[in-house]
Amino acid sequence: MLIERKKSDHIYESFVALDDSVPAGTATVLDHDVDTERRPDLTPWVAAVYVIPEARRQGIGEQLVSRAITFAFSKGYKSVYLWTNDRRNWYEKLGWQLLEQYEHNNAVVSILKYEIAA
Repeated sequence: MLIERKKSDHIYESFVALDDSVPAGTATVLDHDVDTERRPDLTPWVAAVYVIPEARRQGIGEQLVSRAITFAFSKGYKSVYLWTNDRRNWYEKLGWQLLEQYEHNNAVVSILKYEIAA
């Protein structure tokens, strides 16, 4: 599968934070996230951001998101996107801006955008 990804024109990269060699969190950059059928014009997306409960509030999530953004910008993209239904405020504190909101499966989903500094 990795060979297939390398041959592909698609963007896909995952980052894992380690705490004493134990995985503590992850973030991925990809062309389109699972809930992006609504906005196929937007790419790339930061997705699958997760930090294990015992490693939270240590800046790991911020570091993972920052690394994902840096990776996307290194590939020439000027903006990156993500969707969340429960962490909008946290992402906004990191500099993300609300692009739109909509209801999906009885939850309010926010699409956020992060742009490269001019």
